[in-house]
This record gives sequence, structure tokens and C-alpha cells, in this order.
Amino acid sequence: MRILCLSDTYPWPATDGYRQRLSQLLRGLCEAGAVDLFAVESGRDDVEPGPSPAPGLRRAFVSPRPPFGRDARKVLRWLASPLPRAVLWHEWDRARRELRAWAEPSYDVVWYSHLDCYLALGKTVPGAEVVDLDNLEDEKLRALRQVRRAGQAGRPSMDALVGQGFDLVDERRWARRQRAAAASARRVVVCSELDRRRLTSPTTTVVPNGYERVGPPVGGGPAAASGPVFTMVGLMTYPPNLDAVEHFARDVLPIVRRQEPGAEFRIVGRGSLGGNPVASLPGVVVRGEVDDIRDELARTDVAVVPIRFGGGTRIKVLEAFAHRIPVVATRTGAEGIEATDGEHLLLADDGDAEGLARACLRLVQDDAFRGLLVDAAERRYQERYRWEVIRPQVAALARAVAGGKSLKTTDV
Repeated sequence: MRILCLSDTYPWPATDGYRQRLSQLLRGLCEAGAVDLFAVESGRDDVEPGPSPAPGLRRAFVSPRPPFGRDARKVLRWLASPLPRAVLWHEWDRARRELRAWAEPSYDVVWYSHLDCYLALGKTVPGAEVVDLDNLEDEKLRALRQVRRAGQAGRPSMDALVGQGFDLVDERRWARRQRAAAASARRVVVCSELDRRRLTSPTTTVVPNGYERVGPPVGGGPAAASGPVFTMVGLMTYPPNLDAVEHFARDVLPIVRRQEPGAEFRIVGRGSLGGNPVASLPGVVVRGEVDDIRDELARTDVAVVPIRFGGGTRIKVLEAFAHRIPVVATRTGAEGIEATDGEHLLLADDGDAEGLARACLRLVQDDAFRGLLVDAAERRYQERYRWEVIRPQVAALARAVAGGKSLKTTDV
């Protein structure tokens, strides 16, 4: 079987959640057949030539493009188009030309990683199409709109009103394009049962996010007696993550420090917070990108995921489950993960700073409950969210699509 994967990033090194998912999906596809990867990439300096890290990947090609940006011409083009900005304000012409020249005449399966690739490059190469909607983009924008509305004080500026108008138009456009993709592609893939219900399409298959633990878990002990450590891991150029660390540092950590004066909030992940006022708040430590995330996890007492908007599922929750580190999250932060409040993790409503702080304090002050929680969370990880469990599902889906099998949502 011949499979072509089209993506809007090169997945190695797999230093963020999207790259981790894509790299593991490619390994799953390689279990089903010979895989070619065509990646469209914007301005990265860490793409290394040479043998692919995915066993069985036959060929890989990286098509460079300018960084995302807007100008007056692009705004006018957007106004006249049915497509969202994230598609129109990127350059795709070079990628289309290079894809036509590089790809084989046809494939058994063409797997699109992200809807924007499907909208920009769809039908360029023949084959049964699968579209990975790992995020429902309309849901991300809807949640962002609600967060901004809740946080507004006074009359918004004209720039803010224009931005909100753009987002509302794109929210509706993404919703229409997602439904259209589900109708035209052989299958669409989502990360969770929640997203499958939201999409309401019979062509939808759930392929969850996962995590690949290296070595034994690094957590699992009692909370530190001197100053508990709360850690958030994530890409800090991603707006939902940036909003989350600002919310925790400004609104939650001060409440925690009233009872635990030595409490520390460590922010770990690629992307600079230089110039951001939260970096200088009491108890906040900005670590940035680290060589080995396990070192940071080993000193963490509670993993916090105070996300207030976004889509898909958070790999940072699964990472903490795998390493036996208790998790406190907002409901959006844990969205799509099969985990129960009070059994696998502790939850608070989005924006409920008092609720997040109470949960954090409980987990550093009650070692017995903490042990029960991490036991149950690791079991859930082992049963459902290891990539060793998920990759065969990806291979089975590819084989079924190539064979023209009519699939139900529960077949894979």
C-alpha cells in the first residue's frame, strides 16, 4: 500500500504536541504501507536533513514558505473568500507546484494533517482522503471569544472590535469547511468522542492523542515539604498556553501562596516570555525550552493545565498521567480526555481561580489522596493513551480506507 501524508509542519524534532502527534501517526501509517511525507514549513531553523526518525518512512520533502502574515491585499482577499485567514494568509503556490512534481501519480491513501492542508492542497494528488482534524478550529475561536468577553473591562478598542469581528467570521467559516471536509473526504479523524459528537458526521473516527513515556515514571512521591512546585509545560507561542500561564501566575498562584508561601510556578516550553510582566511575579520561574523534560517533571509536585480556550486534547495532561504527577486542570484543559474529576485528576471551571487554588492545595497537603489519584491516572494512561496502543489503530484505519471499507465511528 502507498500512503502520502501532507502536513503543515515537519514533525521532527517532536518538541510540541502537534509534532508529537504527527510523528506518531506517521509511525502508525508506516505499519500499514510505504509512506511519503510532504511537509510545508514556515521559517524553521531546526529541520535537519538526513534519514527520517520514523521507521519505514520511504521519502520526505520539506517545502519552505514565508511566515504567516497579513497586509491590505490579504485582508481584501479574505473578505472576498469563503476560507479562513489561516489558509489564505499563508503562501501555498510553491507547495502545490513542488507537490505535483515530487509526488507519485496516485496513492492508496492521502492523509492530510490539519484542515488547512486539505483546503489548500486537496485533490492535488489522487487517493482516498483522510483529514486529521486534531483541533476543531471553530471551537477554539468560540472559546476564545467567550474568554475575551468575560475579561473585558469597559468599552473595547476599535482594534479589538475589528479583531473580534474577524474571529467571528472565521469561526463560522471553519465550521462550514469542517462539515464540507467530513462530507467529501473518505474519513475525518478527531482526538476525542467529544469532538466526534460536535462534528456530527458519520464519517468521523476517533484517534486519540497519546504519550510515549521513556523509562519509568519520574513522579509519584509525596509533595515537597519545602515549597511545592506547580509546573505547566507547553509551547509558549501558542495563545491558549500563554493565556493559561498568565491566568495561573496572576490569579491562582497568589491564592496558593497565602497558605504555601514557598510555592513556585515553573513555566516550561519553547517560546520566550521576555518582557511579559508575569515573568517577574513572586514565585514564577520561567524555564523555557529544556533539554530533558523529565528533569522538570521530576521536581514537579502538581502539573497545572489552566487552559481557558483551545481545541483537541492536551498531551501535557497525558504526560503527567504517565509520570505519576497529579494534575489540576480547567474543564477546557482536560477536555476530550477520558478522565473523571476526583478519580484521575482535579478540575475547576474555566477562569475559577479560587477553585484551581483549592485543588492545588489539596494535592500538596493530602498525600493519601494524591497517591490514589496518580494510581488511577497511570492506569488510564496505560489502557488508553500509550502510542503503542494507538498506532495499530492508525494502521487499521489506513488499511480500511484503502480497501474501500465502509466504516462506523467505532470500527477503529
